[in-house]
Amino acid sequence: MKNLKAERELAFDFLRVTEAAAIESAKTMGQGDRKHSDHVAVEAMREVMDSVPMRGRIVIGEGERDEAPMLYIGEELGGGRFSEEARAEFPEVDIAVDPLEGTNLLLSQPARQPPELSRQTDSLPNRIVHLLCELLRDLRQ
Repeated sequence: MKNLKAERELAFDFLRVTEAAAIESAKTMGQGDRKHSDHVAVEAMREVMDSVPMRGRIVIGEGERDEAPMLYIGEELGGGRFSEEARAEFPEVDIAVDPLEGTNLLLSQPARQPPELSRQTDSLPNRIVHLLCELLRDLRQ
């Protein structure tokens, strides 16, 4: 039962990781700068992942160590604010990551709002919802 609880907590932590990357990359929507969009997603993921109580290692990432700021293969993340003794108790986690999926869509589309959200035209949550709707629409085609 303890393992199930730990896995559930890790799932919520990774939800925070994904959310942070999505929010930061959504701020670059329509700017046309692929490297900057990827950079902000990577840095947001790295910052939040480093706060997760785990001993994580990137096993599938975007690059090698010399291609910073990407999450590189072999990079260790997690447990950054905890003591060495506490980290020794954390679960080991292999991580496969692509911080920004749908880069072309993010870069080429202006920050438009779906019609049902048009009253709140400039809010960041609405732009994120719109981006997700566009991604789903593209996946269905």
